[in-house]
Amino acid sequence: MLLDLMARLDAYLTQRPAGEIQHNLKGAPKTLREWADDTLWYLSDGGYSRVVLDWRTLVPGARVGVFLASESTDRVRARWESAGPLIDALEEELTRQLRAWEQN
Repeated sequence: MLLDLMARLDAYLTQRPAGEIQHNLKGAPKTLREWADDTLWYLSDGGYSRVVLDWRTLVPGARVGVFLASESTDRVRARWESAGPLIDALEEELTRQLRAWEQN
């Protein structure tokens, strides 16, 4: 589920072909725990753009947040502004995983 959401967001932000996105996701975090170890997720635009897991939101009861690194390309930053539903879906899945993590 997480990788699917990441692929959809990457595709929207970078406008890269599906093959490039799938290749890039091989190194992406597959769970919230993996993403918490290294809070950067590199998009498929050659690593210029990065989505960052906001570690300050990894607290009990919080909604997990992500943001776009300031060094990201102008094109990706512009598309980020209109990616709300995809970002929300990703954050909801991460929050669901945080709740499961809290239970263990």
